[in-house]
Order: sequence, then C-alpha cells, then structure tokens
Amino acid sequence: MNSLPVTFKILVIEDNENLCEYLTTTLEARKHTVKCIKNGTEALRFLEKIDRDSFDIILLDLELPGANGWVILAKIRSTSAISNYPVIIFTGMDDDATEVQALYDGADDFVPKPCSINVLLARINSVMRNKPRKPIIGSTITCDIKDLNSLTSREREILLFIAQGLTNKEIAKETFITEQTVMIHVKNILKKLKVDNRMQATLLAIKLGLVQI
Repeated sequence: MNSLPVTFKILVIEDNENLCEYLTTTLEARKHTVKCIKNGTEALRFLEKIDRDSFDIILLDLELPGANGWVILAKIRSTSAISNYPVIIFTGMDDDATEVQALYDGADDFVPKPCSINVLLARINSVMRNKPRKPIIGSTITCDIKDLNSLTSREREILLFIAQGLTNKEIAKETFITEQTVMIHVKNILKKLKVDNRMQATLLAIKLGLVQI
C-alpha cells in the first residue's frame, strides 16, 4: 500500500548535538522541515515568539541544560498560541513512571531512545493523524495566592521539586523521607491548590511567582 507523501515542520528540542544533526539530516532527506534547539532555556525563549502555524509537532527531550523538558511541556500547554501543538517525548529515561507522568502531563506520545528513524517517523505520523488535539489545560487555571499560602513549608519544598520535573522517588531522596510520604504530600498539594495533576500545580506555582522559568 502506497503512503501519501506527507511532510511536517518539526521542532526538535534535544541537547545531544550528534543526535540533532542526525535527526535534521535524516528528516530533511525525507522532505520534512526541522529546527533543532539544544538548550532548555533557549527553547523557552523561542516558544514565546512562535505561533500556531510555525510548526506541526515537537520532539522534546526531558533531560536538557537550562530548563528541563517538564518545564517546557508545561510552557507549551499553558501558552494559548501553541497549546495544541502535538508533543512527543523523546528521551533516554525509559521507565514506566516517567512515561506515565509524561502522558498524564500532556504529552501525546512517549518514545524511548534509542529507536530507529522508521519507528520515530511512524510515531510522528500516528500522532499527526489524531490532530486536532483537545487542550488538556491552558492559561485558565485560577490563581489564588491564598491557596499557595495554605501550603506547609514541606509542601512548598516538594512543589518546587515537582516544578523541576522530579519524580516522587527522586523527591524522596532529596528530602530524606519515604516515597509514600511524598505521595501523601503531593496529594495534599493538589487538593490545596485545587488542581488535578502535577503539571497544573507547576503552572499555578509559575503564575503565582513561586517558580521562575
């Protein structure tokens, strides 16, 4: 069966220079348009300047210098002009907890590295067939400083770690408490901030000035 010659404008946010060069060369050879950004902070600045027609899809690494991929994903989903951009997490963090959190926080797909270019293209095409996507969250989250002030010092500390993209296991290691205790704190944070998930909590913390991006 012959496939239609569909091409896309792809934004790659990836700090591995060799991988960036490989993806750019390989994808452009197949008539796609590619821009690669290698630093998370630079990516955040770039995302502020683009609109809904600049790109078709984003390939996003999680481990980046500057701002990490979790913060960038939150930025995309909270910016009205680009909140509908499909995002594929393309990362070496190949574990169930990371994949679940990425999908829960608004990623459209999760592709562990390494993978073949044919598999990556198949996943891109699969995601693009499902457009337009419905925004999961956006800039309509209610901001109330009273909600933030209701957090205990430990909860504010954990919220900062959440905003940095740390998992419950990593937060437990940083704070010298059990992972079960972290889960309880996270549940309390979401309840007090009146949000449904970790990404919404991060966005609210950003809007209220607790976290800078």
